[in-house]
Amino acid sequence: MTTGSDPTQPQPPYGPFPPRVEPVSQPPSVGQSPVPNQRPAYAPPPVTGNGYQAPPPSAGQSPPPAQPTAPIQAPQPVQPNVTQPTMTTQPTQRPAYVPPVPLSSVPATAPMSGFPGGPVPPVNAPGGRRVSWPGVVALILVVLLLGVTAFQAYQVNRLGNELDETRARAAADVSAADKRVEAVEKQLATQFNAEKIAAKTLPSVFRVRTPESIGSAFAVGTASDGGTNLLTNFHVIEDVWNDGTKKVKIEHADQLYDATVVAGDKKADIAQLHTTAKIEGLKVAATESKSGQEILVVGSPLGLKDTVTSGVVSAFREETTQHGPYIQFDAPINPGNSGGPVINANYEVIGIASAKFTDAEGLGLAIPIKIACDKFTIC
Repeated sequence: MTTGSDPTQPQPPYGPFPPRVEPVSQPPSVGQSPVPNQRPAYAPPPVTGNGYQAPPPSAGQSPPPAQPTAPIQAPQPVQPNVTQPTMTTQPTQRPAYVPPVPLSSVPATAPMSGFPGGPVPPVNAPGGRRVSWPGVVALILVVLLLGVTAFQAYQVNRLGNELDETRARAAADVSAADKRVEAVEKQLATQFNAEKIAAKTLPSVFRVRTPESIGSAFAVGTASDGGTNLLTNFHVIEDVWNDGTKKVKIEHADQLYDATVVAGDKKADIAQLHTTAKIEGLKVAATESKSGQEILVVGSPLGLKDTVTSGVVSAFREETTQHGPYIQFDAPINPGNSGGPVINANYEVIGIASAKFTDAEGLGLAIPIKIACDKFTIC
């Protein structure tokens, strides 16, 4: 080691290099151009057995004696005089591969590499707390789900209101339709249908036979003893009334019943019959007939059972005659129709057919039903 060198620096095993000797340039001779100093070409010194290269001998000196060749030994470290930390050179090694760890699995308090002193809070995390992205996504999904649920609830409520309004309108339409149907039914009921009137009326109309005459009679009301009360003209049963027998036969189709004359009014030309047979009675009209009203006359003209003719009310005559007020109609009638009912479009009896003008056509007369009902109180 050379005195004054830094003991901490490593020294070469062969010692310090000898100082370089620069050649001195000679002044140029007269007539020559000055030549700059030139460094002689480098010649490597001879190598000795221990690797030391001796400097070339100076002028006038003899070369040093040859040294014996010794084996090369490993250099020994130089111990410093002053105690200093020894730097140890470690071979460079590549660290083992460590796979990346998902962010969600790293604890929030784990220290991060390259930042001494503890963990570094993530960006945009208030208070140094780590944001859990799965939690944020779940929260967003929950908010969206609540929004969709609220919208669907609104839609269901709106559709329910519309359905209620539609049902209310439908109910109102059905009610209006029912009222219209009822009005139409009433209108149709007031329209004249001779076929339906005849079918409903004929079972209650009978032919009346006495020893001297043939006429008609019809059942009305309901008898208190379970039998049937009938109305007819007085002139139809006048012969049995006069002889005191007061017994007649009533017929309908193949049915034949005995009947008794229980009351009569010759002036009003009305009479009441009674039979023990149960026969459905006809309804009577509560209002007076009007001109133009369509009617159906049912009876037994000339003894022919179950005969109907149709026409209209010609007039309601208030004149006082032998029989009182009467209804004039144009439906054809003949002997044997006397005592038969005159029916309106509502299946109601408006009068009792009683006579006709023989010298004219379409001039029939009927006694108002109100007169008979007031007289016998059986309607």
